[in-house]
Amino acid sequence: MDVGEILLLASLILVAYSVYAFYAGVKKRSADLLQNGEKAVFLYFLAILFSSLLLLSHFLSKDFSYEYVFYNSDSKLSLLLTVSAFWAGKEGSLLLWALFIATVNLFVLSDKKDSLTAYTLAISGLFLLLINILLLTTSNPFTRIPAQPEGVGLNPLLRTLEMVIHPPIVFAAYAGLLIPFAMAVSGYALGKDWEERAMKYLLPSWILLGLGIFVGGWWAYRTLGWGGFWGWDPVENSSMLPWLTSTLVFHTFYLQKRAKGSWIISANYYLLVLTFILVVFAAFVTRSGIVSSVHAFGEGPEGVIFLLVIVISAVVSIYVKRNGFRGGDELRISINRETSILVYLLVILMLFLGVLIGTLIPAFGFELGRKYYESIMFPVEIILFALFGLCIRLKWGWDGELREKFLIPSIIFLIASLSSFALSRSILASLAAGLFAFSLLNYLVAFYTGKMRFLRRYGAYVVHIGVMFLFIGSIGVWSLSNTQQFALSPGETATIDGYELKFVKLNAREDGEKFSIFAEIQIYENGKLIGTLKPEMREYKIIRQDRVVSSVEIMSFPLHDLYVSINGISSDLKKVGIEVHINRLANFVWLGMGLIVLGGLYSYLYVSRRGLSE
Repeated sequence: MDVGEILLLASLILVAYSVYAFYAGVKKRSADLLQNGEKAVFLYFLAILFSSLLLLSHFLSKDFSYEYVFYNSDSKLSLLLTVSAFWAGKEGSLLLWALFIATVNLFVLSDKKDSLTAYTLAISGLFLLLINILLLTTSNPFTRIPAQPEGVGLNPLLRTLEMVIHPPIVFAAYAGLLIPFAMAVSGYALGKDWEERAMKYLLPSWILLGLGIFVGGWWAYRTLGWGGFWGWDPVENSSMLPWLTSTLVFHTFYLQKRAKGSWIISANYYLLVLTFILVVFAAFVTRSGIVSSVHAFGEGPEGVIFLLVIVISAVVSIYVKRNGFRGGDELRISINRETSILVYLLVILMLFLGVLIGTLIPAFGFELGRKYYESIMFPVEIILFALFGLCIRLKWGWDGELREKFLIPSIIFLIASLSSFALSRSILASLAAGLFAFSLLNYLVAFYTGKMRFLRRYGAYVVHIGVMFLFIGSIGVWSLSNTQQFALSPGETATIDGYELKFVKLNAREDGEKFSIFAEIQIYENGKLIGTLKPEMREYKIIRQDRVVSSVEIMSFPLHDLYVSINGISSDLKKVGIEVHINRLANFVWLGMGLIVLGGLYSYLYVSRRGLSE
């Protein structure tokens, strides 16, 4: 048995014991059992950490006698990419997930030691136990093969800085989202308050998942060469779904402060349960092979196991909360902030269901393309634009100052809509532009009139503004962009949206890990040379078949990107095929994503210092 497998077996035994010790310690009120459970958490963390370091050492030493190292690395790989190869496949990514769960459990243990913590660690430990079993069976990263002189190599699409940091960020978020679920179930099982403690872990996990989605979109835009940042791929969708439901929790938690003891408390619980189930669903989609995805690991028995986890989690969660919804004060439905937030919740739930259906329907033989998702997203974005602008200025209860508050923003809406329609001739774009201006103005007014005691809200304000920029940017990219393909010989030119692209020549270069052929393309505007782009086709010196990729070149302007990629080269090297995109408002997408992350960080730092109740 390999040393790594011994460490994983030790961690499995320790995790199993910790689950027993925490559960039995609370039931029997045994301080000794609870202390032993705490020790087991430290020990299984060390066992998983050392097994991870051992696997990393096999990558760094280029030990191709390990099957996982053989298929995900090669001798020419740089140090940084060799480290990232650790999580390039299903075995390493599963071990990384286990390491993050063990790490988060340490944070939970150090935060507060009581029965809620014990049950939380028992539930978290059960899921970690499952992952540990998979690491020793179907996804063993320490499986040995006869020693090989060279590795197959890392997938060329993963040889970017974005793919170095994207998987760790996402798996750290997934590990963090396990804790609010475990606390919610534990809280109801024990009859203890759990909401505020769960929120402490939900917020940083939500930030990390949003950042991971941001980095993934940036990678797709700059690496895949198809001109977009979100392809509605099942694996992409499965990462967005728990982000949506965890976003809803913040709003239901906010509403809870206005309606103590109402059904909204139960909504918090079920949304946290759903969020964890969706995290497991993401693993199911990635590892089951039930749907086709460029990001998936293919078919495997893990899919069935994760499906069972989904079913068991749902059944247990409903049983624990079997008393149903609580009664209490209900929200007042009127023209007020409560109503606007409730409408927001319903709209996001509709979006969630639409994306979930679109993700699953290919498993039944139906293919849903980009138009399906756009038919959902565009009305959702329009409605949310309006809600953001209204909610920020409305009061709790009846608000009778509507004319005073919204007269000027409404005039701005009309001016922006008409101006946009004159430029774009697009009803959708003009409506979106008007509502964007309407909502942004209302948020700026809220910032200007805010008082120091409302500083905790500013993080949410920045997040909402970021969402608005993301929406207007996505509408620009999806509905206003122009795409054309050209086949050019040296000296020939092509024209798109006022830009003239002149193909000068093909060049080639070679380094230690790849051959590159790049096209030198001069960009002219109004007859003036404004720059040169050099998109590439790269062939890596590796054994694997998928070793040829294209590299994108982008000339960025404030309101659009000129985006060029190579889609083919003639056999005589005398003609090149290029795909050119004029992506409208692409920078608004990145600005919006950045503001969402920054607003989340501000909120987290504020809450960390002053607590949720202030």
